[in-house]
This record gives sequence, C-alpha cells and structure tokens, in this order.
Amino acid sequence: MAEELLNSAVFPFLFTGIALLLFDLWRARDTLARVVWITWLAAVALVSLFTFGYGVPDPAPYFLPAMALAVPAAASALTAIPRIGGRAGTTALTAAGFLALALVVPWLRDANEERLATLSYDRVIHSMWSSIPPDTAVVSWTDDRFSRLVEYQRLRGEKPALVVVTPDLLFAPRIRQAFAQRFGVDPIEGFQPPRLSSRLSLAEQKSIIDDSRQRLVQSLNERLRVPVIVFDPSVPTVWQLDKPGRSAVPDGPVLGVPYFFSPPIDGSWHWMHSSRVGSCVSRATSSLECGRWHPTQVSGSLVRGSVTPSTLWKCLLMSP
Repeated sequence: MAEELLNSAVFPFLFTGIALLLFDLWRARDTLARVVWITWLAAVALVSLFTFGYGVPDPAPYFLPAMALAVPAAASALTAIPRIGGRAGTTALTAAGFLALALVVPWLRDANEERLATLSYDRVIHSMWSSIPPDTAVVSWTDDRFSRLVEYQRLRGEKPALVVVTPDLLFAPRIRQAFAQRFGVDPIEGFQPPRLSSRLSLAEQKSIIDDSRQRLVQSLNERLRVPVIVFDPSVPTVWQLDKPGRSAVPDGPVLGVPYFFSPPIDGSWHWMHSSRVGSCVSRATSSLECGRWHPTQVSGSLVRGSVTPSTLWKCLLMSP
C-alpha cells in the first residue's frame, strides 16, 4: 500500500518538481535568481533525502513539504513556453487544468475510503476503551495514536483515573518524573534500552525494539500495585497483565474483567474471559478451551445507535 501510494501520488510530482527546479536554475540569468533557485532546490533535496532515510513504514506524508516547495517551479517554468499569454496558450492551460481535475477524481475516491476506514477504526478503538474498568490503572498502547485515548479523557471526560502511556515516552524526563510522583515507582529504573547495529535489517531491528517494549511494560507491571493493561487494536486485544506472586490456579470459578476483546462477529459482540491459567480463542458461538480452566463467554447484541452492548447479555461459566 505504501509503495503504491509513493509510485502513484508522490514520486511523479516530486521528481517532476525537481526537474522543473533544475530547469528554472538553468534559465536564471542573474546571480540573485541563481541563488534563489539553488536554495529552493537544496531545501527540496534535503527534505527528500531525510525522508528516504527516515525508515518509517508509511513515508508518503513526509514528502509533502518537498512537494509543496517544488510547486513554484511549475509556475516559473510555464513562463518559458512561447506565446503562453496568447489565446493558444490560454487554451492549452485550460485543457491542462481539466486534465488535472480528472486525475483528482480517483484521489477523492481513495480519500473517502480512507475516511470511512478511519471512522471504523476509531469505533473499534473506542469500543475497546469502553471495555476497560474506570478504576485507577496504567494503560499501555505501543503506538503514536495512544493520544486518541488521552483525547477521550481530556475532551470527553472519560475514565480520568486511567493513566495512558506509550513505552517510548517513559524515557522523557518530565513524563518519567510525573509517573514516579504519582505511583512512587521510577518506570525505567534498571532498564537498559537495546543497542541496535546498522548491520541488522529493519525487520530485525523492529523485532528487537518490540521485545524491549514488552520487557519494559512487564517490568513496570511487576513493580506497580495498580493493574497494567496492554491495549493493542492490531489484534485487537485489551489484556490485563498478571501480577507476580499471584496464585496460578484459582480456588474456584472466577468471572474476571475482559482480558481479550474481539470486534463484532455476526452482529454480536464477544469478549473472551480467560482463567488465570491459559487463554481462549473466541468464535461466533463458542469459546475454545485452552488451559486448565475453561474460559467465560460473554456476548451481547448491539444497541441501535451505540457501539456498547446492551444490558441483556448472558454469562456462561464452565468448570473443568
């Protein structure tokens, strides 16, 4: 998807803009004009080179500044066309404008599809957020979009007792200090970030970083008295980590909070409640046993106009 976007909507315009900048530099007749176009070209080149080496999985948006800087080159290059100000030139420019509008139509369709996908994704995120109890706890989401949960708290007043973090920001001095003041625990005490070698592939580096983040969250859970909940819409899952020293096998059947979350299946909502040993896999009509205790299946129908389940839901607990 990212490569397709680069090839269709970024590179054609970026490289055309760079070519036009070089053309304008070649046409410049005085020193001041050359300095202007060299500066402009250098800015576009620096932004482009930085983005090429940035290493993010979705680099297309980072090329926008370079593309915007290359736009003035097109206007300047048009003045080099003979008799551009005449009737024939005006006709040609008008035709080019309509052609540009035709190119925009697929982009508008793609933009609308992206908008609908974003709204759908946001509904999943908020539904997962709604499944978390409002009591004091730390919610860890390893994604830049963790700020969406903070938005729910600040702008909607939802679950203010929860502390939403992303592991990377715990290394920021102010966030580290604020966290320690609230919970009495230094979130990164004794933790050593991994050292990455340039000889490793991007996939290997990502694997090492992901493992390091998981170890940091697990270490935090072991030292905090409040619950630590892993929030991961990519699965999707809302998972409360077990505390150390907790009895591995419960004395009896326990109806716990939702450990795992699943999106709508066949018009209903399903939570997977696992016992303290093992986990389960949700299905449309049943949960599969995996471990010493059977899971609890909770399902409910959607309320019209809402993404929360109705109060008419059933709980079924099976013992071994």
